[in-house]
Amino acid sequence: MHEVISISAGHRCNHLSTQFFNCQEKKLYDEKRYKDNEFSVHLNPSTDKLNQTVSFSPRALIWESKGGNGSLGTYQYVQPEDYFYSDDAKKDKNENVMLTGSKVPRSEYQEALDNSATPIPQLNNEMAKYWSDYSKLIYDPTTFNNLKDWHHDLSKPNLPDFKGLDVHKFGSYELGVQEFDDNYLQEFFDGNLHRQLEQCDTLQGLNLMSSLDSAWSGFSSAMLLELRNELPKTTIFAWNYYKGELKGLNRALLPHWERQMKSSVVCNEEADLVFPLRLDESLSDWEQAGQTVRVLDSVNSLFEQKGEKMQSMTHLQDCVGVSDQTRKFVSSIFENSDYNYSFFDDYPVFRNGHKDPHVFSECLIQRGSTTNSTPNPRTLQTTEFLPSDTVPPQFQSPNSFDLQLSTTEKSRDVFLHWRDVASKYLRSAPDGDELVDNLGTIAATYEYGWYDDEDSGDDDF
Repeated sequence: MHEVISISAGHRCNHLSTQFFNCQEKKLYDEKRYKDNEFSVHLNPSTDKLNQTVSFSPRALIWESKGGNGSLGTYQYVQPEDYFYSDDAKKDKNENVMLTGSKVPRSEYQEALDNSATPIPQLNNEMAKYWSDYSKLIYDPTTFNNLKDWHHDLSKPNLPDFKGLDVHKFGSYELGVQEFDDNYLQEFFDGNLHRQLEQCDTLQGLNLMSSLDSAWSGFSSAMLLELRNELPKTTIFAWNYYKGELKGLNRALLPHWERQMKSSVVCNEEADLVFPLRLDESLSDWEQAGQTVRVLDSVNSLFEQKGEKMQSMTHLQDCVGVSDQTRKFVSSIFENSDYNYSFFDDYPVFRNGHKDPHVFSECLIQRGSTTNSTPNPRTLQTTEFLPSDTVPPQFQSPNSFDLQLSTTEKSRDVFLHWRDVASKYLRSAPDGDELVDNLGTIAATYEYGWYDDEDSGDDDF
C-alpha cells in the first residue's frame, strides 16, 4: 500500500479538497469501484471488529483561517475553543457565547444528510459558501490546522482578516512565509503531520494545494521547503491556482506577480510536478472546485487502482517529464482537446519564437471508455469519472474523457514575462537579483530552437 496525503492551504483549496474526498466517498458505494479500487491510498480505514464495519477518513491536512471551517468543528460537531462561558451556570445549561463572531449554522444540505432526509437538496452558491457545508466524510481531528490571528471574511473568503478588525489582510508573500515559519512550523511537523504519517504504512507522496492570490502562497511555499527537508524522498505534486492578470508591466500588479513568481520558483526547486491551475473568477469557490476536481481526481485515480493497473506518482512524473526531469510545470492540461485547465495556456507568444509552442513531452490519461489509441507507454488508463452529487451539474459530465498533460515551450513565455517584471521592479529588493536569475534559468529549460535575443518582447503584452 502506498498512501497519498493531500494538504490544502486556504479556503479555495479546501473546497477543492472537499470535492475530491466527496468523490472518494461516492466510489465507496459503487460495487465495482469498491472491488477494483484500493481506497486506502487516499482514505484511512478504521475497522470495528465488534460490529464488523469499516469507516474511512480522508488522508488530509487542512489549513484554514479562524472561522473558515464554518459550522464544522475539530471534532465534527463541537468547536469548544471558539466559545467561552460567562459562568458555570451557563456552562451547565450549554449556553454559549461566541468569542469572535456569530455562530455559523449548519447548512440545509448537511442537515438533510444528518437526518437521512430525502430528497437531498441540490446545492447552489448560497448553500455552499463554506466547504464544510457539503463535506460528506468524517475527518480525523488531526486533519485540522487553523491560523490563530487571521479570521475568515465571508465577503472575501480567500483573504483572511487580522483579528477580524478589517484593517490588515493576509495578502503578501512575505507575510505568509513569516506566519508559517514563526508560528506553525514546529507545531505542525511535530503534531498533526507526524500523526498523519503514523497512519501510513508506506507513504508514496503528497498533494499540496495552494492559491497564489494571497499570503497563502508564501505560507504554502514555506511549508513545501520544510516538507522537502523532512521527507526528501517523497514525491510531491503542487497544485496551484493562478490568477490571470497577464498584460503589461504594471506596478499596480506587482504584489500579484511577486506571489506567483516566488511561489513558482520554490515549486520548481522542491516539487516533483507542478499543475498551474487557471483561476476563473467568474466562478464561486464551490463551482471552481467542482470544475478542477475533474483534473485532481483523474490524476489521483491512477494511484488507487489495484494490481497491474495501479500507477505510481513517480511513473506519472516520468511520463510527463520524460525528456527532461527539470521541466516540472505542466504547460497544458487539456480535457478532450477542448478545455485547457492550465493557467499557462492564457499567455500569448512572448517573443518571435514558434507560433505553435514546441511539445517536449506529453502524457494521456484515458478515463473510462474513450477512443482507443495506438498503445503508448505514456498513455495511462483509469476508471471513468464518478462525480459526487456535490459537484455542480455542469461539471459532472462527461464521465469518460481524455486528459492530456503536456510540457511545452509555453512555460518559457510565462517565466520570461516574470523575469522582465522582476528585472524592472524587483531587482533592487534584497533577493531581487537572485529572483531574476532564477526565473531566467527556469525559462531556459523550456527553450527550443533559435530566438532573437534582441527582441525584448515587451510589446507583446
